[in-house]
Amino acid sequence: NDGLEDGTTDSNEIQIQNTPPTVTNTAVSPTTISAGTTTLTCDYVYDDDDNDNDLSNYSWYLNNALLGSSVTFTRAFIGGDTIYCMVQADDGTTTGNTDTAPTITVGNSPPVVDVTAITPANPTTGTLLTCAASASDPDGGTPSIAYTWFVGSVNMQSGPSNQFSGNFDYQDFVTCGAIAYDGTSYSATD
Repeated sequence: NDGLEDGTTDSNEIQIQNTPPTVTNTAVSPTTISAGTTTLTCDYVYDDDDNDNDLSNYSWYLNNALLGSSVTFTRAFIGGDTIYCMVQADDGTTTGNTDTAPTITVGNSPPVVDVTAITPANPTTGTLLTCAASASDPDGGTPSIAYTWFVGSVNMQSGPSNQFSGNFDYQDFVTCGAIAYDGTSYSATD
């Protein structure tokens, strides 16, 4: 309108496009684990300017091999395993960036030792005694076993030998103790 007449009108329309979502601060939780079955979660911060739902995609890597694709990952881990997750932002319309969590390493678990018997069951003075013990390592290793022989409360012999003779008499009490070592940690003594 120029004050006397109305002129023609004109307009232009544009459609606002979807903004790609973003993910940041990706991390594996918990950050400290030991050997055994554990459920891990891939934590992250999701942001979408359009307030679209979070439909992000997950990837779990164990020792650099892709093994999972959900927000959680459950598995039996052993000491030395390395684990990380990746998240790719997705709002159902557009994918955004990919963020990778720092790698965590499964800690060593101490071995377990079990003394099952001292043989023979009814020794006499001077009999050669043998201590039967077994050890296992939750991390999959083969632990070594060291033995300690006591007569009463006196330590008579310590070392890798599971056999002991002499230095005990009628009515003495002889005890065998064993401890396992996996190269990193010792077991409790049995």
